[in-house]
Amino acid sequence: MKSTTTRRSAAGNTARWSAAGSTAAAERVEPGVAAGRRLAGALGGWLAEARHRPYAKDLGVCLLFLVVAGWLTHGLWPDPATRTLALNADDQTLYEWFLAFDTRALFGDFSLVTDRLNTPDGVNLLANTSVIAIGILLSPVTVVFGAPVTFALVIAGNLAGTAAGWYLLFARCLGAQRAAAAVGGALCGFAPAMVSQSNSHLHMTSQWLVPLMVWFVLRIARAADPDRPDNVRWRGRLFGSAAVLSALVTIQVFIGEEVLFLTALTLGLVIIGYAVARPAQAVR
Repeated sequence: MKSTTTRRSAAGNTARWSAAGSTAAAERVEPGVAAGRRLAGALGGWLAEARHRPYAKDLGVCLLFLVVAGWLTHGLWPDPATRTLALNADDQTLYEWFLAFDTRALFGDFSLVTDRLNTPDGVNLLANTSVIAIGILLSPVTVVFGAPVTFALVIAGNLAGTAAGWYLLFARCLGAQRAAAAVGGALCGFAPAMVSQSNSHLHMTSQWLVPLMVWFVLRIARAADPDRPDNVRWRGRLFGSAAVLSALVTIQVFIGEEVLFLTALTLGLVIIGYAVARPAQAVR
């Protein structure tokens, strides 16, 4: 009987030691596990909140446009320096030359007239589709990676940027439902005409400033409306909106005058139609 009690006591001590050892091991592991759980919880909470935030949904749509643009131009990405467009390789070469020439602006040696084309008479770059503003903006990329890489980036960026710009105009500025705005943005950015003009006509697909110009035209119209209940607040934005619109128009001149002309023509037709539909407001 006594030996049995002793064995039981020893077994109890062994169990307590095992439990204590397990607890100590758990305490040694606990800091890392707790940190991981905290990180996972914080990330899960952030994702849950992001799903209910408007900008997260807008960002998702814009990223989808970027993926589609990357897929459409995927033939250039493996090695842009050795790949050309199948339908218009000659214009691709010319545009890559324009992009390379624009890097001279970084070194203070840029001119709108150059004799490096059509020698000895030279050419006026502003009279050609030279996308000067884009070339200067992406000059660091061209210097580091080369003009073919910049060319591929501009093709994909024009498609995605145009689609995203129109989507944000429809969804955030005009109050359209996101699904409808996404369809409208996709149509503006990936319409057959846009995809066709992506065959080296960078000046025609660089339309991502057009939604901004439309938005500031609408801001000016709203600021000039005397019957708006918040007219005083909007009138304070009139001159600022006009200044921004002027800057956008100037930048577009150095990207592509054709797009600017078509934008002005379309807005003129919209204004005429609006005046016919609402003559009283048009008179004001």
